[in-house]
Amino acid sequence: MKYILTLLIIIFLIGGCVRYVPASADINKPIDSRNIKPQEPEFKLCDQAVDYNLLLAAMPKQLQGYTASEPRGATLTFQDPSSQKTTKYSTASVHFTKKDSEWATDTIDVSIMDTCYLQFLSQTWLRFYELESTEGFVKRVAIKGYSGWHQYQKYDNSYSYTVLIKDRVMVSVKGKGEVTDSEVKNVIESIDFASIAAAAK
Repeated sequence: MKYILTLLIIIFLIGGCVRYVPASADINKPIDSRNIKPQEPEFKLCDQAVDYNLLLAAMPKQLQGYTASEPRGATLTFQDPSSQKTTKYSTASVHFTKKDSEWATDTIDVSIMDTCYLQFLSQTWLRFYELESTEGFVKRVAIKGYSGWHQYQKYDNSYSYTVLIKDRVMVSVKGKGEVTDSEVKNVIESIDFASIAAAAK
C-alpha cells in the first residue's frame, strides 16, 4: 500500500462503483436506487494552462532549517491526433532537505500541477473517499476553504496534504523522515492559493 491515494484513483477509474448520494440525504434511511439519478458535473475545457512561473511564485522559497533545491517548472503540450485539439498542462516543484544525522535526512516536497480540468481527477475528487488501515490512512480535509486529502503512510513515515483548486490545479506537500504532520500542514497553508485561483479561471 505504498501509494494509497493513487490506488483510490485507480479503483474509481476501473470500478466506478461509488454511488453518488446527495449531501441532503438522510443516511439513516434506506435509499431507493430507482429514484437516484446520476449527477455528474460538466467540466470545462482548458485551452491554456496556468503559467508555471506563477505556480513557482506561489510556492515557499525557503523553510527554516531546510535547504531548498532549485525550483523546477514546465509546460507540457499534448495533441489529440484525431481532433488535432491541443491541451496544455503545467507543473512546478521544489524539494527541501534537512540533515538529521549522518544517515538520516528529512525531506519536504512541494508540487503544483495545473491539470487543465483533467476530467477523471475532478470526478474522483467529488467522490468521498476515506481509508484507514494498519499501513496508514487517507482522510478528507479542507485547507483554506479548498477540499483536499490528508494522507499518512506508515512504510516511509510520511504525511501529505493534497488540495484541488478551481477543480483543476492540484497542490501537494509531502514530508518524510522526522517531519511532523503539523510541519507539512503549515507548508501547504503557506502556499498562495489566492493567486493560483485567480489565474485558473
